[in-house]
Amino acid sequence: MDGQETIGIAGVGKMGEALVRGLLVGRVVPATRILVSDAVPSRAKEVAAKHGVGHTESIGELAAKSNVLFLAAKPKDMAALVEGIAAHIKRDSLVITLAAGVRTAFVEKVLAGRGRVVRIMPNLPCAVGEGATAFALGETATEHDALTMEEIFGAIGRVTMVEERMLDAVTGLSGSGPGFIGALAHAMIEGGARSGLPRDVAYKLVLQTMKGTAELLL
Repeated sequence: MDGQETIGIAGVGKMGEALVRGLLVGRVVPATRILVSDAVPSRAKEVAAKHGVGHTESIGELAAKSNVLFLAAKPKDMAALVEGIAAHIKRDSLVITLAAGVRTAFVEKVLAGRGRVVRIMPNLPCAVGEGATAFALGETATEHDALTMEEIFGAIGRVTMVEERMLDAVTGLSGSGPGFIGALAHAMIEGGARSGLPRDVAYKLVLQTMKGTAELLL
């Protein structure tokens, strides 16, 4: 990416906001080239003000202004979101869907030839530049789109391309993984505290142990 393309993020819940943070941490594009929108307009304004990015009042406006458009809605809301952008999206836009279980074929059908579709499964650590992301190309996506995905997500962690049928497994592994690891960390900290360690000491030791072990394994 040359820094002149506009990246739009439709839906700024936890994952959508994590993407905003990651794009800024990884310096993928300047903050002025990031736009957000949300079904709750006040949420989009809140995230935009917090991170210094732009926002639009509607999903349609976001689609019309974006060269790369992330669809970060929940699976149950994805159909309405795709239908809402279909008439506005640029024909040469790259459309990236995050919703678990929503196939690229569905998005491509609704968009009816507009845009090229990629499906991804990132995770929350992308917010701090340490994400684990897998992606699959839709039928309309190109090798250049794969390179774009590697450029974006390589800047905010590690990224790999897989077949789309594998993304459900990725969702359970790395997509949900931070939650599992967080639960393990909590249990270890509690164990340390119950063994007599001050809680802040247990906290530091556990998290550094996890971080160091991950670095060792990598």
